[in-house]
Parts: sequence; C-alpha cells; structure tokens
Amino acid sequence: EMCIRDRSALQWYGSSFAQRAGITAQVKGDEFTPRLPQNVEMAIFRIVQEALNNITKHAQAKDVFIQLKYKPNRVIVSVRDDGVGFDLDQVRMRRTRRASLGLAGMRERAALLDGEVNIQSSPGQGTLVEAILPLQSTESEVWDEDSPASGR
Repeated sequence: EMCIRDRSALQWYGSSFAQRAGITAQVKGDEFTPRLPQNVEMAIFRIVQEALNNITKHAQAKDVFIQLKYKPNRVIVSVRDDGVGFDLDQVRMRRTRRASLGLAGMRERAALLDGEVNIQSSPGQGTLVEAILPLQSTESEVWDEDSPASGR
C-alpha cells in the first residue's frame, strides 16, 4: 500500500503517472516534518490518485501541477491541469452518472478527516482540485511516538 511519506514519494507517483498518461507532471511543495498521521497521508494519496484518474479519463490535459503546502494545523494539496475543464453545475445535475463519482469520493474521504475538497473548473479553463485536511497537533505527536520511524 503506497503512502505519501514525503514529497519525494508524491514526485515518484506523479512522474510514473505522467509517463503512463503521456503528459508532464510537476510536484512542488513542503516536506512533512514531523511525518503526517497515516490516515492523512492515505487521504492525500487517494485524493491525488482520484484527481489524476479524472484527468486521464476526461481532461485531455498536457500538463499537471501537484502542490503540497504544510501549515502548522493543516495540509493543503492541490492538483491543477490545463485540460478541457467542465461545467461544475452540469456535473452536479448528473450526479447519478458514474463520471461524477470520483468527485464525490474525494469529498467524502476529506470529510472523514473534517477536511474539505474544493473543485474549480470551467469549460476551456482546466480544473483545480484542492483538498484541505486539518492536523491535530496532539494526535500527530502521539502517533509519531508510538510508531516505528520506518513505518514497517
């Protein structure tokens, strides 16, 4: 099971995705020190994975830009593409169709951690998916002490 331990793990995932999809992917952002709680790492990975899946299926993008921002009380991950974009209202109206399940899944994953996912898109303008996940400092301290550093 892949985890986002640090930026380099995300860079590896972004570049292997880009090779398969035939597009360029850039990953920028902060290193995680101390390491993020495992449930937050997993949520970041799944949300990025879903955003990249959507880009492959729908966006016809040439470039993808993944960014991580590490704040004292939250982590923000964004995935932006230069693809065809879409009309958010139309997707909401068709929510019963499978195409929008990915968006709902990302939102649910973030909501489990009291976070949120914001999606901005319009036809011809590409898409931005931004997830904001809160970090409780007490939880991450306990988690760090009780877990082996290697995660194995």
